[in-house]
Amino acid sequence: GGRRRGLERAGRALMRKLFLDLETRSTQDLNAVGAIAYARPPSTEILCVRYATEDGPVVGWRGEELRKPKNLEGLEIVAHSAHFERAIYHYILHGRYGWPYLEKPGIWNCTMARAYACGLPDSLEYLGAALGVTIQKDLEGRRVMLQLCTPRYVDPFTDRPVYDEAPEKLE
Repeated sequence: GGRRRGLERAGRALMRKLFLDLETRSTQDLNAVGAIAYARPPSTEILCVRYATEDGPVVGWRGEELRKPKNLEGLEIVAHSAHFERAIYHYILHGRYGWPYLEKPGIWNCTMARAYACGLPDSLEYLGAALGVTIQKDLEGRRVMLQLCTPRYVDPFTDRPVYDEAPEKLE
């Protein structure tokens, strides 16, 4: 019971943290279908991956540059809205690209769930302000990401969505 939970918490405290953020797009409406149904179809793709370890810089690459990690053992994965990152990781990074299987209990740490548990706002924009952190959510970056994720139209010959992929927006 309690001793086991205490040992599990102590083990997590010793794990190195990997902060992960995945940006995606899809023909699916995430709010309408939920994270798992959004992550499954072939139309869902990763636009970019950003990550950092506790002691390292933020590193990232675009979806077409996906690199398979060498070793994720012993890492606790921290994400805001981790159920989304976990679904994308499982169905796309693991399922399509062969990244390591990461479904061990306790490996995912959701900062949104922690915020809810403390009675704080769930959005990064308002959570950062509530906590008084110096680095706030990049609202311009969010606006551009939404432009990249929203289909401009559906090609009548291929029946596939056409997205805004202006090179300056992908930087």
